Amino acid sequence: MSFGRRCENIMERGIDKIPTGMVLFGAAIPIALVAWLVVSIIGLGASDSYSSGSRSGTVVKLSKRGLFWKTWEGEIAVGAVQTRSGKDGTKAVPVVFEFSVTDQSVVDALNEAMDSGDPVTVDYGQPYVMSWSVGSSGTLVTNVRKHEESAK
Repeated sequence: MSFGRRCENIMERGIDKIPTGMVLFGAAIPIALVAWLVVSIIGLGASDSYSSGSRSGTVVKLSKRGLFWKTWEGEIAVGAVQTRSGKDGTKAVPVVFEFSVTDQSVVDALNEAMDSGDPVTVDYGQPYVMSWSVGSSGTLVTNVRKHEESAK
């Protein structure tokens, strides 16, 4: 029996007599399209960054942490901001850049810089979607460069 003839039979019997298989198939298409759209958006967000750049400073913290999935998390002291506070005069408040790392060679370079106290410049990206298995900071460091003055 052709598809057209089946549709005519359904129309003759009434809408409440539609075979269950056709109803399930008809509902599966929109569900599959929505699922495909969600997966595509998450995939795009995980693979692309809405922000990227570089920060310079001294590595002050690098640790592997997490309850179930251990990730490398770190901090770089990028400088200080002076603030005024009444009769005490001015105080320096440290500015810290928090980041996550997934590449072991980057972790090794950061550890070396932290041990030596040498300032570094890190390249980073901030993806649209940060996976829980990558880190908690929302910023992913991808490269480390030592400053030329300290490398001499």
